[in-house]
Parts: sequence; C-alpha cells; structure tokens
Amino acid sequence: DALARAGDASFKWFRRNWNVIQWVIVAGIVGGAGFAVWSYTSESSSEEASDALAEAIAADQAVVIPTEEDKRTEQERARDPRKVYGTDTEKYDSALAKYREVVDAHGDTAAATLARMGEGGVLLDKRDWDGALSAYGAVLESPLAAADEDIKARALEGKGFALEGKKDLGGAL
Repeated sequence: DALARAGDASFKWFRRNWNVIQWVIVAGIVGGAGFAVWSYTSESSSEEASDALAEAIAADQAVVIPTEEDKRTEQERARDPRKVYGTDTEKYDSALAKYREVVDAHGDTAAATLARMGEGGVLLDKRDWDGALSAYGAVLESPLAAADEDIKARALEGKGFALEGKKDLGGAL
C-alpha cells in the first residue's frame, strides 16, 4: 500500500512538472553538445600547436652533413628519420622559421612559449645575442615561466649565456 501511494505521488509530480523536466533535458543535451564542440576545438588547436612545435624541434635537432660528404647509402638514409641539412646556416634558418611560425600561429599558449625558448637557443647558436635576449625575456614574462620553475630556470640560463656572449659578465652572473 505504501509503495503504491509513493508510486502514484511520484507519477503525479512527474506529470505536473513535465514542462520543466522537458526543458532540463533539452538544456542538458544542448549543454553537452556545446561542451563536446568546445572540447574538440580546443584539443585540435592544442594538437596543431604540438605538431608545429615538434616540427620545429626536429629541424633544430637535424643533422648537418655537407651534400658532397654524405656517403650514406639509400638504406641508411631511409632508416634515419632525421632531416639532414648541408650547412649549419640552413639548419638554423629552418629551425628559426619553424619556431617563429609556432609563435605567430599560437600566441600566448604554452607551445608558443616553448617555441620562444627554442628560438632563443637557435639565436644563441647563431650568436645573435640581442635576439636571444629578446626571446628569453619573452619566456620569462610568460605565465608558463611563472608556473614552471624549470622553464624559468632554463630561460634565465639562456639569458645569462646571451649576456655572456655580449661580454656583460656581471649581468650574466
């Protein structure tokens, strides 16, 4: 008897509030679909930034073998997935361009900050001290450096190397 009364009361409440329940269901479906679209968009943007950063890092870590000195066989070339450049200048210019593409395309994201870090490293290799100082300064001002001590330490180290290259040993210390 108690179960029948409770079931009847629940059914009557459900019928009285059907309009509200219906709108809650619709709002849940629309909200869920909106979240799915937002999640997909933000994930694909992050994936795109990561892919671009990976390309830049691959260019930065490429091998330099002058074309006339490359004695590897076709099999050896096929087994080695690294990009090969003929000169250091080609390698540096390619890596720098790819790092800058990431920064330009992805603004203030973590991937762009890491690209600025890589850019600073390439500029140090090219002995462009002012450019390296600018890149490492941008990293130090980023939210990622504020949140990650390792990033901050590496940017400070790079800034020190650039200052040392400019013969500002006091600033480097």
